[in-house]
Amino acid sequence: MSFTSRGGEMGALGFINPLLLWLLPLVFLPLVIHLLQRRKVEEVFFPNLELVVLVRKELRRSITLQHLLILALKMLLVAAIVLAATRPVWRHEAKGEEDGSETDHFLLLDVSASMGYRRDGRTHFERAVEALQELISRTGPGHRFSLLPFARGLLVAPNGLREERYTLQRELQQLVPTQRSSDLGLALEQLGTALDRLEPAARCEVLVLTDFTGPGWTGPRLGAALDRLRRRAEVRLIDLSDGEALHNVTVREVRSRLDHTGLTLDLDLVNTFDDEDPGPVELWLNGRQVAAASLGPGQERLSYALSEQAVPVDQGPPPALGRIAAEVRFSDQAFPADNRHAFTIVRDPFLQVLILCDPGQHEATFYLERALNPEKNFGSLLLPNIVTTEQYEPADLRDADVYFLVGLRRLDPELTSLLTAEVEAGKPLFLTLGPQVEVDAYNLGLPIFPWHILGLVERDAPLPLSDKLGPEVDRRFGFEGLHLAAVGFRRYYSVTPLVEHASEVLLSLDNGAPLLLEATLGRGKVFLFCSALDDTWSSFPIKGSFLPLWHELVKGSVDAATAEATLSRTFDDELRLPLDGDGKSPSLRALEGGRDVRMQREGETAMLGFGELPGGHYLLLGPPPEEKPINLLALNYSPGEVELHRQVLEQDTGKSALAVQSGLDFSKNREQPLWPLLLLLALFFLVAEHLLVLRLP
Repeated sequence: MSFTSRGGEMGALGFINPLLLWLLPLVFLPLVIHLLQRRKVEEVFFPNLELVVLVRKELRRSITLQHLLILALKMLLVAAIVLAATRPVWRHEAKGEEDGSETDHFLLLDVSASMGYRRDGRTHFERAVEALQELISRTGPGHRFSLLPFARGLLVAPNGLREERYTLQRELQQLVPTQRSSDLGLALEQLGTALDRLEPAARCEVLVLTDFTGPGWTGPRLGAALDRLRRRAEVRLIDLSDGEALHNVTVREVRSRLDHTGLTLDLDLVNTFDDEDPGPVELWLNGRQVAAASLGPGQERLSYALSEQAVPVDQGPPPALGRIAAEVRFSDQAFPADNRHAFTIVRDPFLQVLILCDPGQHEATFYLERALNPEKNFGSLLLPNIVTTEQYEPADLRDADVYFLVGLRRLDPELTSLLTAEVEAGKPLFLTLGPQVEVDAYNLGLPIFPWHILGLVERDAPLPLSDKLGPEVDRRFGFEGLHLAAVGFRRYYSVTPLVEHASEVLLSLDNGAPLLLEATLGRGKVFLFCSALDDTWSSFPIKGSFLPLWHELVKGSVDAATAEATLSRTFDDELRLPLDGDGKSPSLRALEGGRDVRMQREGETAMLGFGELPGGHYLLLGPPPEEKPINLLALNYSPGEVELHRQVLEQDTGKSALAVQSGLDFSKNREQPLWPLLLLLALFFLVAEHLLVLRLP
């Protein structure tokens, strides 16, 4: 609401709590009460009292007038109280912006991702930069400026006040929106700390340009920062969004699983389209659209499941490297205009299986090798490498993905120590027991052998498996999938766990004795097969169930161990990982362009951040050609910043009101609160009403 005085000075009436204006209809409450309480007066005629009637008519006119005045005062009293609650202010333009008075201007410009929101052909950021350039160019001498871009992770620290208009204009032209989220409260806190150390001019102004989008802005923190600044400067907040709601769809988190069965992709979304359809969501893999799904209003979960044949994987030189450049593309109506989120999915399609046996016992691995890789490296994802206990090197253990100890006579302490570290890191270990086993040596094999061998059991007739599978095996395969009904065992070791509930029985014999046990060690799994893998001890190896059982156990345990390394990271996450003792340093590179991004090293820990480089990333360990990729993710936009529900700022922090100016009118406006005057008027109406009531006969 604007007014023009005779002198031409513009004035505007504003309200800090405009929603309370909806209470103005309460003004008619006294009138409604008055009408409801009216009673019809019964008339009785007395002919001899005509003089009294005439006097009574005159008196009634006076009383009616007083009643109407009392009713009007009650209505005005309610109106004054309601208007005072809205906290109206009178804003008028102050003179002196272009005069020679010294003024220091601190310009806080939001450079977060949501400033790229495009409206009427221009982004919020472009509109803010143009308006600041106009403000700087029209000020006269004596005005100094400090340009302070702010976003999460950027330090707001004035590096000096300058009057050079050209330098300031060039700084503005070089600024671009970042991919960071925003935190206005933190920016104001940092500026307040800096002003305490500076000596600004007697007249100081803080101008904040933001779209009021970002996490963590409400509450006492922002109010305290504003109060602190207002003791030193005049603070004005410019709302670049003009109160418009910013609708958006973006990715909060991605979880992927890529194995021999195909690709499963789960997307957690931020969807601020509450009442309308945001449009289709397309999945692109290696530059080809492979799927599309419709997204409903408010829907925040989307899943894709693709078979192995539908997943285009780029194959590199041996050992083959499967890499998928993935993109999730949203419709044009979602913010921003080119709304897509790129990431990379990396998989080494082959698993290196290290089979350890005693010298001269290679025949004990015959059936296992055929089961793991029946086609001799063609069509199988498992590549077995048979090494004896005398030949293995520590490097063999580090390079392998899965371990099999086949009928070792004893567990060497050095081998046990090396395997413990690898299994705790997430690699599965399989142990089988055979005729060479020294029971006492195994019983001291903690922590990779958390069982106690009671002794060897030999039977004349083969003992079949129980038809009751363990719940984990039943979940993975189902009894029909194993076809173990005809399998019989003549020899096996009787085993019991060292600690109750320390392991789970996956397979058991018909007499209840455990045959296949599983224990957890760190992030990895340890499996114990209580018999030998040959046809002397059982008929198990020559049955068709031998291959699917070990294949699925290997794949399932490896997938579970690497689940934490799949695409589950968000944009602002920082990765901390230990460095290898051989001095190999990891680096983080973008999927497109191959640029390195920042990495810090603290002792034996590397810290990698994604904040400076949006898009798809993957981690490379070691120099080429030994680079080994690890599945990681960085999103194009911070999940915190794209929570585009506008922030509802607390209007009263207990000490001062937060006044937000909509639009880009930078003229200096003085504000004069009107609510004290309204409270005085309310008090006047109350006293006047009371006096009139006392005068009633």
